[in-house]
Amino acid sequence: MPYMCFVDLTKAFDRVRLANVIECLREREVLEQIVRVIKELNTDTIARIQSNNQTSRPIIIKNGVRQGDSLSPMLFNLIIDKIIANLPKELGYRMGKVLINKICYADNVVLIADSEENLQTLLLRFDQMAERLSMEISLNKTKSLTTSRNYTKCEVELRGTSTEQVSKFNYLGDEISALRDLKQEVRIQAMKAARISGCLYLIWYNKYMLACRNYDPKCKATVQVQHHLQREHQQSIRA
Repeated sequence: MPYMCFVDLTKAFDRVRLANVIECLREREVLEQIVRVIKELNTDTIARIQSNNQTSRPIIIKNGVRQGDSLSPMLFNLIIDKIIANLPKELGYRMGKVLINKICYADNVVLIADSEENLQTLLLRFDQMAERLSMEISLNKTKSLTTSRNYTKCEVELRGTSTEQVSKFNYLGDEISALRDLKQEVRIQAMKAARISGCLYLIWYNKYMLACRNYDPKCKATVQVQHHLQREHQQSIRA
């Protein structure tokens, strides 16, 4: 039975420090010319706020990565990679022949272990490196969960505060349930598909799509997908 902790980092992208990024780049033996370019791009950064045709004075940005910059996610991933590299490789939850102790997508991190004690160790090691790299775990938003039909306690704590144990958690759009209620997850996905189908219907029968309907074979494929989603949704409701 897996024990999971959904870690929430407070303003993760805003807390990235350039010095830590440069350190990670050099540890990975990135060419010094590239390191210097990245450093210059993220040094002396300023921002202005525009409102009612007026522009504010320059605001100096000392921390964080540039919002909207295509390089920013990669720089942030360097920090997260260093944090999760500090996790003990011998701890985790075994799925077949693979031992898994974390799932990460940007700043959405899930720690996974086969016991409450091991999960506690993973959380402490994660927090140890996160704090060193100027990251902070939000204790109010960090949750724990176990997947078992019978209630199983999963009480992990950090800095004297216990995380809240929940019966379900929405991770990247999917609901993870302690009771492993797959039927509920199917219903949720079917509802999402139905909403998408409705949007496609409105687009398809828009007057501006008439020419596309008549001449573009790709649009006909869109209608076929739409009808298929509608049939699946109706079947799931009957079930």
